[in-house]
Amino acid sequence: MMNIRQLAQTGIFACICAGSWACGGAGSPAAAPEAEASPEQALAQPNGSKADMGVDESGEGEEAVEEGANAPEQQEITPDDLRVALQIVIHDEALRSALNLGEPGRFPLQIHGENFPSHWELTAESEAVKIVPAPENSKTEPVLVFTKAQQKGESITFKYRYDVEGVIGKSTVIRVDGRWELKGSRVSAY
Repeated sequence: MMNIRQLAQTGIFACICAGSWACGGAGSPAAAPEAEASPEQALAQPNGSKADMGVDESGEGEEAVEEGANAPEQQEITPDDLRVALQIVIHDEALRSALNLGEPGRFPLQIHGENFPSHWELTAESEAVKIVPAPENSKTEPVLVFTKAQQKGESITFKYRYDVEGVIGKSTVIRVDGRWELKGSRVSAY
């Protein structure tokens, strides 16, 4: 079982091409992608330490997959799977209503995640989502910050905060019959 960091280190974390999304929207024509970074560069912080985006590597709570004929066959989580799962989270009605994108300066949606490539094509309310650096002042800058992404089997759980509105949330996306769908989400005021 691979977590997001291990996935990135395998070399699979290279180019993510736009295409049709499992959530139903079609990708817009791809802009020229930025120069591709190696998996190590994609994870490296300015000080040379590894970014982990809070990915749990402890293995605690992970179920062991049985060896043999009765073991469920799991598909590997690819970077494109991660992008599609993130897109589904962004389209979650509970999250979108908490973002108040109709307020001045809130649209188009801006998001931040330590390892989110800036060339990923994501949309919110039919507009491109901007992937931006971490906000200097998250109380005044309207940036949806993804603080953790954890893969467990055929699911990915994202944790996030939107300090401008004083909300935090958690969304889990699962793969069912090769397609990603929202399993559940919780958005709470803090």
